[in-house]
Formats: sequence, C-alpha cells, structure tokens
Amino acid sequence: MPGGPLAGVTVIECASYISGPYAGLLLGQLGANVVKVEALGSGDAFRRWGGTSQRRRTRPQFAALNYGKRSVTMDLRDPEGQAAYLDLTSDADALIENFRPGTLDRFGIGEAAVRERNPDIVYCTVTGFGPTGPYAKRPAYDAIVQALSGLWSLLSPIAEPRAVGPAMSDTVGGLNGALAVVAGLVGVARGEGTPRRFDVSMLASSLNLLGTTVANFGESGELETPFSRGRRSHSLAFRAGDGRPLAVHLSSPEKFWVRLTDVVGRADLREDPRFGAYPARLEHFDELRAELEAAFATQPRDRWLELLFEADVPAAPLYTIDEVVTDPHVRETGLLREAIGPAGERFLVPRGAISFAGDLDAGSMEVPALGGN
Repeated sequence: MPGGPLAGVTVIECASYISGPYAGLLLGQLGANVVKVEALGSGDAFRRWGGTSQRRRTRPQFAALNYGKRSVTMDLRDPEGQAAYLDLTSDADALIENFRPGTLDRFGIGEAAVRERNPDIVYCTVTGFGPTGPYAKRPAYDAIVQALSGLWSLLSPIAEPRAVGPAMSDTVGGLNGALAVVAGLVGVARGEGTPRRFDVSMLASSLNLLGTTVANFGESGELETPFSRGRRSHSLAFRAGDGRPLAVHLSSPEKFWVRLTDVVGRADLREDPRFGAYPARLEHFDELRAELEAAFATQPRDRWLELLFEADVPAAPLYTIDEVVTDPHVRETGLLREAIGPAGERFLVPRGAISFAGDLDAGSMEVPALGGN
C-alpha cells in the first residue's frame, strides 16, 4: 500500500489456509509488499476450500485473507523451485511460514539456508504447537488447537460440544505473527543485537487470549463455562417485543444498572435485596435475567435501543451478519470494502482494523491469480 507505515517493506508469505495468510494480510494492510509463495499448479488449498465441481472460481474465504498480495508459484520439493525460493528471499525484509516444524529444513530451504543469503531477514514461523515439545510435529488445525487450549470449552457447552464461531485460534495466531514481524522490523531498524527469529504458536496465542480465565482458575479453582463471562460482567441479551434481540452491558459503573432499571420502568428492582448490589445480582443472576426478559418483551427493539441510548446505557442490536453489512455506522465509516477476484468476482471483505491517513483509498483490493502477479 503506497504511503502505508510499512511501505517499502517486502514480506514473503510461504503459508496457506488461515494463520500465516492472515498475518500476511495484516502486514499488507499496513503497506507491506506481500509476496505469496504457492504450490505450483494447485496453490493455497484455501483457494478452493468449501467449493464444489460447479464452483471452480476463487472462494470468498481465500479472497478475504489474500487480497492485495502478489502470487508466485514454485515446487519447493524440486531443486529448481528451491533455488527460486532462496532467490526470492534474498532481498526480502521478512518471511512468514506456517509449515510443520522442520518441513522447510528437509527441503534445504529453512531458516539457515535463507539466512545465508539474507542475514538480517526477520523470520517468523506460525505453527500449531510451537517448534519444540511433544506436540510440535502433530497436524494442527483451528478446531484442534481450540480443543487443546480450552478455548472450545468456553465457546460451546462441554456437555454437548460443537464447533462454533470463527476460526479464532488460527486468527489470533496470525495476529501475533504479524505483531512479531513488526517487532522484528523495528529491531532491525534500531540496529544490532535484536531478535531476527520469532516463533508463534496457535496454542500459545489461544492461551494468551484466555489470560484472565487461566488466572481466575489459578486463584479460585473455578472452571468457567461459555456463560461465565456474561454472568460476571452482566452482559445480557434479550428478545424485544417484536422478537428482535438486543444486548446490554451492566458490569460497571453502577450508574448503568440504575439507568437501566429506570428505562424499563423497574426502579423497584433496586430495592430488591436480590438485586440491590452487584454481589447480590451475581448470586441471583438467572432471576435478574428473568425479570428483565419480561420487561424487554413489552416493546420493539428499536424503541428500547432509543431509550437506552438516551440514558447512555451500553447497548446494541444483536445483529446477524446480514444486518451488520447494512448498519449505517458500518457503511458510513467504510468498514467494509470490495475485493476483486482474478475472474472479476467481487467479494465483500472487512477493511483493515488500523486506520491511518489515506488507508481507505490507497490499498490494492485485487485477489491475486495463482502465480499471476
């Protein structure tokens, strides 16, 4: 991206699926020139992931993670491809790869070979379980790491576990991979003696995401469930009288609780010993939710939101994605953009989460054809 904070930085992305490509996407959104290395002939498996024989064009999942990059193809098992790969890394500033530990070393193109050509390159691996330890060589996918890290147990009731939500372990691994590369680049710019090698694991990233949960268990021995945070923070969702859901948050300060009871016409709840203070509300949370559910069932969602906003109570409509993409704030602030596929396909994608001067107009939104640019 011309004019971005990482303009002039070249990043080689030798990665597929989600974790490594998401790291590359974030760096590209900051202005880096990201060159994606793909398998000769087939490319990143995510190009066709979820498709059928009737849907051969680039898949939206791939487009969302890879727009703005350049694609080159090579066979990393072949000496000619290996030589091309090392040539490509010679002038790069950073490299991200998400193979199992040791894979590129077996091909003779691991970090040591790359660093012979380019001693100062920032080298970042994003793996499932890290480069060492008993699980290092195991195959790792998002669901597997979510299960092992405990994240899954906080997203789906353990009595009836089901895969839910987005690929969070993959994504947070990629996020930390991008952060590691930026840290490495800053270190290189500052001079000698700073790390050039970074290892990010999806497992460590997922556990890091659960820091407060782990700390709470260490102190209390409490095993949190998918519903623990809602109880503790008093994050509540209700169906309004028209059946449309909304969310409110009441944890602190106390004024939000007071104002909510005024909005719903239940000031009497403040005098009820079960609900008068936060510790009591925590103990009687299910009863409180039942009282508020009855109140919110009396009017449509838009009316409740209007009243809650006027009272400055943290609240929002509980959207599905089709509602998100038409929300006036999302549209007016340009949070969604259009990526263009190799065959002219149009993909709706979120823009970068970090804003800086000119970021809405300067970045390429083209999804690269396999080996095409």
